[in-house]
Amino acid sequence: HEAVTSAAEDQTRLQTVAGRHVHVVYFDTVLAAADVFDDRAWDDLTHTWVQLARRTGALAALPIALAFRSWLEVLQGRFGSAASHLAEIEDVVTLTGSPGLLGSPAPAQVLRDAWQGNEDATRTGARRMMQDAHERGQGIGIDHAYAALTILEIGAGRYDAALRAARRLLDHNSVGVATLALADVVESAARGDEIGIAERALERLWERAAASETPWASGMLARARALVASGDKADACFRSALDELSRATIATETARTQLLYGEWLRRARHRKEAREPLREALDFFETVGASGFAARAGTELAATGEHVRSRSAPVDVLTPQEAQIAR
Repeated sequence: HEAVTSAAEDQTRLQTVAGRHVHVVYFDTVLAAADVFDDRAWDDLTHTWVQLARRTGALAALPIALAFRSWLEVLQGRFGSAASHLAEIEDVVTLTGSPGLLGSPAPAQVLRDAWQGNEDATRTGARRMMQDAHERGQGIGIDHAYAALTILEIGAGRYDAALRAARRLLDHNSVGVATLALADVVESAARGDEIGIAERALERLWERAAASETPWASGMLARARALVASGDKADACFRSALDELSRATIATETARTQLLYGEWLRRARHRKEAREPLREALDFFETVGASGFAARAGTELAATGEHVRSRSAPVDVLTPQEAQIAR
């Protein structure tokens, strides 16, 4: 984490020291930022990396930089911006005839489809990513595919299927991708009464979170602890998670925490208190078009006795080409 912070704060020096290996150094540093839940550094590093690749005409590196940038944007709930960068990746790949280091489709495309509950697109994209990764001998593509499938299944409330995908990530323990999925493992395992698996993932999450103590890290750790706790301790952990995540940029995880907290409150017979976090979660999920999560939030909110009026269409919907033109 010290290395990530130093690199993000003085990127001029990073570029000078890295020299002709600058894109390799950016790749490693951004992946390290993901591994310690440092969304601010990830944001700063990918912003500059994309600009550098464009300015120098580094057409082999640009799709990789854009892939890491769009991955973060999906986690931030900025699906329109992610779509714009994904369209740019497609343009570069078409121009060069090479899909780049991370292969095709881009990880953020499949993850975005998963968040929006697009079953066919997610499963087709995941299969393509796995096949491409096997042919290249690159495990990171396989892990990205399992991460997207985990989100798809959790969004639909299919926790058994989510745990099957998430356990692959837990077993692989790859840098970045598997780390960000640890909270998903805890949620899937806790909801499936696999407490041993949940505790194993929670211990590993604590190791990563303790290394940086960023708001994102602390929030995810508190939420994971809430899912294996009960009573006042669970309530305190959920509140701590929401407080920490309010200082991070990862809007998707804030909304998921609101959903989980609202579900917990309703099940604890605090129906009135459950309405506010559930309303906020539903508003976010409908805005970005996360249909599976929105359906869960709407069902829970209705169960509290509140009338739910769904939107006819999400607000943040542009085709990739429209988003790129808008930018």
